[in-house]
This record gives sequence, structure tokens and C-alpha cells, in this order.
Amino acid sequence: MSDNLKKLLHKASKQFDLWDVFNDFLLLTATTIANNSDPCHTVTSKAEWAKREQRYLETIRKYDKNEQELFPQMFAELVKELENHSRVENFEDVLGKMFHELELHNKWKDQYFTPQHVSDMMGRMITNKDELAKRIKARGYVNLNEPCCGGGAMIYGFVNALRGYGFNHSKNCLIYASDIDERCVWMTYIQCSLYGLPAVVVQMDTLNLKQLGKPWYSPAYIWDMWRFRERSDACALV
Repeated sequence: MSDNLKKLLHKASKQFDLWDVFNDFLLLTATTIANNSDPCHTVTSKAEWAKREQRYLETIRKYDKNEQELFPQMFAELVKELENHSRVENFEDVLGKMFHELELHNKWKDQYFTPQHVSDMMGRMITNKDELAKRIKARGYVNLNEPCCGGGAMIYGFVNALRGYGFNHSKNCLIYASDIDERCVWMTYIQCSLYGLPAVVVQMDTLNLKQLGKPWYSPAYIWDMWRFRERSDACALV
């Protein structure tokens, strides 16, 4: 994980707990991506867009001017880190790894995220190149549903397998992810967005099928018009 990102998080935590700074970083980053990706409200309502914008402003105003300037720098460092994994064709749950390295799991509901190498192994185990090719040929893409996404490690394990078989992760895979913890929703949404994955991520109690928040749509989902592709498939299935 980027040492620069760690240093920036600690630098911003002089008057706030590191736990709170990390949470705020996730909220600010997710909102920045979401609201800038859909300024015309193609999939996100005006009311939800405004609600997120207001929450962003309330959060950033807690910090003084010098501290506020640290958050765009954190965002830049995260982008660099994810770009490094993209170059070697091995997507990784960088934020989940950071969560543990900062020892936040001791305070955050005792949560432990699956290591990426385990997720990569499982991604290979549950996929078959010929079966994937058959489904992609028939429909153009495959669906992946992750009902307890955490930081998204299992998603990236599947995507790494998909990429290893020669498929395009931005065109041949549509991701639905959910978690009961809002912070996990932000972590998965941020990384899916920056990895160029078409994804819909929502806060949900999966066991009770109770939706707790509005969906977060990744830029790839919005810009590649996935909502129309889904509608077309739904009509075809009916």
C-alpha cells in the first residue's frame, strides 16, 4: 500500500481520530466520483444527488483549509496505487488491505476482509473459460452478484480470472454488489469505479432483502449505457 497515502491519512487526523478520517475519506471520494459521473441525473435522482452533495459539504467543513487540501491528495495517491495493479493485470482490494494495515478492523465491528490471493484462487475455481465464452457470446456479458462485498476482494478475484481468460472487464461483466455496512459500499464503489468496472453497489441487509440506501452507479455503468442493455435483456427474457 502507498506509504504516501498512509502519511496523508495520519496528517489529517491531528484533531480527529484516524478512524473518522478514513471514513470521511471514503465518503468524500465516493461522492466525488458519483456526483461528477452523473451531473445530468441519468440514473441518480436530483434529490439523491443533492443529498450526497450536502453530506459532502458537511463532512469537508469539519476540517480546516490545510486539512481539506489533503483529501484530493489522498484521492490521487489511491488512483496511483490502483493504476499500478491495473498495469500488472491484477486488480486488488487496496482499501481493504489498508483497512487492516491501519488496524481499523479492531474498532470497525471486528471486520476481517478476505486476502486478495484467496479471492483470486476462488475466482479461478468458480469460473470456466468455455462456459464464460458461451454466455458472453449469447448475451455479450455475464452478471456477477456479490451480496456481502466488504472491500470487493471477491469481485476482483472473479474479474482477474475473467481477464486472464482474455475477456474485457469493462464490456463483458456487469457487477451487482451490496453490503450492510455503508463504508463497505463506499470502498467497493470507489475501487470498481477506478478499475473501470460497470457496477451497481447498494447498502442492503441481504439476509432480509431490505435495501438501506440508494444505489451507487459506477462511471462505466453510466457512460456505457448499461441501463439500456439491462432493459433490452429483460424484454428478451420476458
